[in-house]
Amino acid sequence: MCLMLFLSRHVKFKKKSMLIGKSRMSVFIADTLLKMTVGLMFREKLRRNECMLFAFPRDGPHPIWTRHMRFPIDIVWCDAEGRVVDFMQSVAPAGRLKFSGYYPRERARYVLEFNSGFVKRNGIKIREKIIFKSA
Repeated sequence: MCLMLFLSRHVKFKKKSMLIGKSRMSVFIADTLLKMTVGLMFREKLRRNECMLFAFPRDGPHPIWTRHMRFPIDIVWCDAEGRVVDFMQSVAPAGRLKFSGYYPRERARYVLEFNSGFVKRNGIKIREKIIFKSA
């Protein structure tokens, strides 16, 4: 755990402004294995207009885990064209001993993590194209 805490404080994410659905978001880009492993671990919060984008090199059943998370999130999986293939709402942080992964129903290329409530607030639906327009 000490190593993960250290990494979470020292890994630097590129940040881009993007339109996701109808919302302008500041997006932290997780595009390396290290950045994907660290993700939102130990982060105190995301601002309402922030999210994290996991950009995988190819389609797959990319799982998300919530170990060492400090707040609930909405998870959205998208295909290579940015269409929603699955989502989960209000996923709670995993307990200290629990190490659970959440998998999409279909293969995905991208995974987005938002503050809990984003999916409902923005009316996100399966097959809807929601990403990627640089803003």
